[in-house]
Amino acid sequence: MPLQSPHLAVSTAYSAANYLPATLKTNKSGWIIEYYVENPQTQLLARKKVKLQRLLMRYPSKMEARKHINNIIIALNMKLSTGWNPYFVGEDARLYTPFKEVVEKYKEEIKRNTRAGTCRSYTSFVNILSEWMEKASPKIYSSMVSHTLVAKFMDYVYNERKGFGEKSISNRTYNNWKIRTKVTP
Repeated sequence: MPLQSPHLAVSTAYSAANYLPATLKTNKSGWIIEYYVENPQTQLLARKKVKLQRLLMRYPSKMEARKHINNIIIALNMKLSTGWNPYFVGEDARLYTPFKEVVEKYKEEIKRNTRAGTCRSYTSFVNILSEWMEKASPKIYSSMVSHTLVAKFMDYVYNERKGFGEKSISNRTYNNWKIRTKVTP
């Protein structure tokens, strides 16, 4: 049986943790800290880098700068090991809010600001959408909801829920949903 490469073993061990640790890279264009972390949308490891040119200029010698950079790398690797992800930081963090969480916030909002009948109608729509979304793509973020996905939902409603039966909706309801989602056939 052939022996596995130690690089492969390290790589697969870290891929289970959804990151590769930060390292210092030095080249002609300068020094950078490079690490890989899972992109929540693609669920693939994406390279992140931190340029260090300005930091290098603050220190009189490269040896002192390297000490400081090593501390930065250790701190960064500690954050990565505890599950920190740069995609979930700052203004972009809202884009990676799970769809279920957005739906719950929406339900709370409509309960506060609408009449009882309107609230019941909107909640029914959102419950059906959530149920379908759970089947179609359970780990979806709010930024991943696209026109195409909504069109697929409306196709599902048209083909499987429209008509007669326990879980059916009327033509009027379907047309209202189509207007609400702004999907045209």
